[in-house]
Amino acid sequence: ARPPDLDVHIKWPNDVLVGRKKVAGILTEISSDMDRVGFVVSGVGLNANGRRFPEEIEPVATSLALETGGSAPDRAALVRGFLERYEHWYDLFLREGALPVLDRWKALSRTLGSRVAVDGPGGRVTGVAREIDRDGGLLVEDEEGKVHAVFSGDVEAP
Repeated sequence: ARPPDLDVHIKWPNDVLVGRKKVAGILTEISSDMDRVGFVVSGVGLNANGRRFPEEIEPVATSLALETGGSAPDRAALVRGFLERYEHWYDLFLREGALPVLDRWKALSRTLGSRVAVDGPGGRVTGVAREIDRDGGLLVEDEEGKVHAVFSGDVEAP
């Protein structure tokens, strides 16, 4: 049977949401110089089979099993499907560059157009998330109309 359609979105920069709850997260580490990338390591965490979460994260966390209302997903099929989609987007990136990936990221974004508060290395930025730039930065327009480029941080919808 085909799994049910889920309301899946991305919360900038790296959370995957079903509805308003986090089902997955992606972390990336990069080592680079001005003229070359040494390496990129990505890690993906996916809540597949969880039925209960600690009290402090229960309001914001979910799993595929909970969202589908069914039994736990077949792990091998889940990993295979993930790797096939990952390969598709990686191959597209190699052929056409970052733009198609960025366009899909924007299309799935739950952050763009929303009022946000971002706590990052440069302090707190509040305003409306207007765009994701070509480098993956979130462009936040504050109350005075100034646009801030944010490249890392925790996003909240105040």
